[in-house]
Amino acid sequence: MLLDMAADGFSDRVLVGGRETGLTAVGLHARAEGAASGLRSAGVTALVHLAVSGPALPVALFAAARAGIPLVPMNYRLGPAQLNRLLARHPGARCVADPAHADTVRQAGLAWQSPAEFLASSQHGPGAAGTDAPETNAAARSSRTSVADWMACLWLSSLRPPDCGH
Repeated sequence: MLLDMAADGFSDRVLVGGRETGLTAVGLHARAEGAASGLRSAGVTALVHLAVSGPALPVALFAAARAGIPLVPMNYRLGPAQLNRLLARHPGARCVADPAHADTVRQAGLAWQSPAEFLASSQHGPGAAGTDAPETNAAARSSRTSVADWMACLWLSSLRPPDCGH
């Protein structure tokens, strides 16, 4: 719901990245919907983020919330033994991981994508460019509202212009 409000109110505002190549509110919304659609259709039970922070992280945060699954951020600086123990706790998860962790993630038996692959695949779901428009049914959106949406409120509230009247 929070991302829907941002997309409606600040559609062209860049929320993630630089002015020239960053994601606008509408772009973030579309990618989150696209990624969530893929996560739901694959039956993924959690989304693990094992990479440095970048544009894939906010997309993953909102996609997991929309798919109704937890986002599991992991410290990319941990060693293989520590990561194996943590990854073993999430057998039905998909992992967004830096390629340096590919072998560790494969050993855990998880499907994975690099952050760039995750972002590219997020363009192909509902609400992405060239597909159906983002959902406007408030009941459908609110049924997917989760703790991640509320946590993201702190992040997005820092992006609000000072004269917005809220």
